[in-house]
Amino acid sequence: MAEESKASKWEGKSIVELQSTSANQTWPLLEDFFNLHNLIPIDTCYQVESVEGHPGPTRYCASAPKDDHVLWVKERLLAVDQGQRCLSYDVVDGNLGFKNYVGTIKVVPSSLEGCKIEWSFVCDPMESWSFKDLNSYIDSTLQFMAKKIELACSKASVQQPKIELYVNIKEDNIQHDSDIEDDRAEVYERMNSDSEEDFKATYEVGDEDKDGDVGGVADPGDGEFRIIIE
Repeated sequence: MAEESKASKWEGKSIVELQSTSANQTWPLLEDFFNLHNLIPIDTCYQVESVEGHPGPTRYCASAPKDDHVLWVKERLLAVDQGQRCLSYDVVDGNLGFKNYVGTIKVVPSSLEGCKIEWSFVCDPMESWSFKDLNSYIDSTLQFMAKKIELACSKASVQQPKIELYVNIKEDNIQHDSDIEDDRAEVYERMNSDSEEDFKATYEVGDEDKDGDVGGVADPGDGEFRIIIE
């Protein structure tokens, strides 16, 4: 919650809590200064040359065109504190009416599995926005950002299922695993779109013939062996 300063500056802070996304998961997404378009509802964000008189890493952020009008801003990264999971930036150019704006984003652990994101700001009073409008914008943008971060982290944490393939051996008089046609390449092609190196495959019958491959001695009496792909 923010309160309008009676002095010559506006100051405010918005806080949102992520119940099941940790600070360690959240911070890398916010630390990427040029990734903002993937976290809030803007059209683009990318690095540009610094503005004269304001050296430092600078990003250009813009909305989608509306009635041939684009809202845009250039923001400069001022400081990053990895230990505190905190970064600060200022607005150095744009058409939104910001004057001497400095923003700070901080990630604070709130529980074993969750965290809080704090977005604070200080700026000169604006002609085009009221203090209430600015604070409302930051609060709603932070809520949107939190949902995007939770979604991104939940997708990243999804684990691939373990696949078990049961292969029936019908041939008689099998004495050695070299007698079995190796169709693992076909299995990989059907079940995975990534490279073969991404798979770990083992025949649970072992490697009794000591030939160093992933197979072993097939047991014709059993008639079945298993490949596990994780």
